[in-house]
Amino acid sequence: MDPLTHLVSGAVSGHAANGGREGQPGVRGLSIFCALAAASPDIDILVGSDPVINLTLRRGVTHSVFGTLVMALIFAVVGRKIWPRAKFMWLYGLTLAMLWLHIFFDLINSYGVQILAPLSNHRFALDAIFIIDPLLTFPVLACVIGAAISTSWRRRFGIIGVAWCLGWPTLAIVTRQILQAKIAGDMAGELKDGEEVIVSSDAFSPVRWKIVTRTPTQIRIEGYDIFSGLSGKPSSWYTRADLGELQAFGRFHRIFPVYAWFAQYPVRLERMEEARGREIEWRDLRFASMVDWVRELREPGPNADKALTRSPFTVVAFLDAHGELLKWGWASGSGVLRVMDPPLASSP
Repeated sequence: MDPLTHLVSGAVSGHAANGGREGQPGVRGLSIFCALAAASPDIDILVGSDPVINLTLRRGVTHSVFGTLVMALIFAVVGRKIWPRAKFMWLYGLTLAMLWLHIFFDLINSYGVQILAPLSNHRFALDAIFIIDPLLTFPVLACVIGAAISTSWRRRFGIIGVAWCLGWPTLAIVTRQILQAKIAGDMAGELKDGEEVIVSSDAFSPVRWKIVTRTPTQIRIEGYDIFSGLSGKPSSWYTRADLGELQAFGRFHRIFPVYAWFAQYPVRLERMEEARGREIEWRDLRFASMVDWVRELREPGPNADKALTRSPFTVVAFLDAHGELLKWGWASGSGVLRVMDPPLASSP
């Protein structure tokens, strides 16, 4: 989730945890402490902008069960220095809860979390809520503001906020499971061998969703509203990316096999550019949206400069007439394309 969601979820938890008992930290200080703890796993953003490092390490050990055990210990030691009368295990347990709340929030969106790092780099994802969800964040923010204004209702606002932090995602998870069973049942007669249909989160889940139809060679997405059903405006069929091709491109640079590991619904587009030569683009439909105004914000429009913009989390290979890599490009979540020139052909 976004940083604001992590901060306000921690702050509201601090209000809920403070019962005014002797030896506990002050309300304001504890709220700040919990907010920092809840946001701290994202310290891995400091790994830098290199796409290979970012993809492999982001949401890695600082978001894992093992990493958070160590991080909670550090926070508890610091907390004990600040509040000598507070019980160490109480601080440790509270911090661990904040860290695991962060993992839970990141687990419920499609990007995924390496919760078993460093033992495993598998990304776990429940794919039930979009990476930015105002329907989750703003009610919790309102509770934080209410707790700051009303002394008598402070803890009650905190408890309500924590309940929303857990209840709204749970509703989304359950809705996705029900919808997955419904869509799979409705389309069972239409699907051929090797084809599957998957419900994926979109902006404003659990109300809006993406329906991903995947065949051995193609992928298509369509919007779904729980009140009105399928949008009736599916995307065009995309060519499903060959992961073996991406692995083979590893002879040019490590970004390609790393992307094969990272992408969930990878598709391949190829075009001839007069100024650039042959261009192959791989994008991940996991990050596409079927909500019109969100898609307009995240996707380059028909008049966009293709040399500068791409869909979020896209890798591009620029090839000469012999299929040799001239340069490669990467667009992160911002969609701004960074072209690496010359290629790092010697990368492992």
